[in-house]
Amino acid sequence: GRSARRPRAIVFIDERTLLVQRRDACVVVDVDGAERFRMPSPALRARSVHGERVVFEGGSPSTLDETDPETFRTRAVYDLEARRFLDVWPDDLACVAALGADPEDLALVDVRARAVVVPPWSGNDGPGVLAWTRDASYVWVGAEGDGGVLDVDTGIPHIEPRVDLDDAALDPPDAPDTGSYALALTPAFEWRFAHGDGTISDGDRVLDRIGTHDAVAFSPDGTLIAALERDVVTIAPVGGDVVKSFRVG
Repeated sequence: GRSARRPRAIVFIDERTLLVQRRDACVVVDVDGAERFRMPSPALRARSVHGERVVFEGGSPSTLDETDPETFRTRAVYDLEARRFLDVWPDDLACVAALGADPEDLALVDVRARAVVVPPWSGNDGPGVLAWTRDASYVWVGAEGDGGVLDVDTGIPHIEPRVDLDDAALDPPDAPDTGSYALALTPAFEWRFAHGDGTISDGDRVLDRIGTHDAVAFSPDGTLIAALERDVVTIAPVGGDVVKSFRVG
């Protein structure tokens, strides 16, 4: 059915609050599992948090004309305070889309500024957006083993993660945007990557192996990793044991 195709995701709204996107609803819970409220789940994946707003996205727009509603049909903004999706994209929120003319091409386009950034990684398997940081300041693009992190505002490359991964557990090349990838930058300016096989790394060293899940997310400071498997959320410090586990009903 239609609901079975809806994405699953998890994102930290703040240090104490999570948005858990199930196929039938998005549920806002605290880190102990207590539900605060829920809303219908759109056919878009929760991507990033900007204060009291959550950005959802689901692919590339068919046009980059900001006066054309089709430009924003593949993305949406939910206002957590008003508890509704906004009818108009906020003026103070950048709308950055990933576009690919060919399977080997990828460009990041700021719809309003018409700024275009072409990442320096091509990727023989077809590059894509693997993950955004929680605030969408940085994006991990390319493919496993052939990609890296860009500053979204400047387009400056920062790091190319190189770690030993379990190739058998990686996602197929035609679906690189699965929720099992995540990216964070800690206050100490250390990178945290959640790779498609469940490996957690700093881009060079393996820090943890948590196995594959429907979706994963780092906490705002990058010290915790939350994982969603079906309707169960687990939270653990990177490299440590699970400290929270609860079911989202």
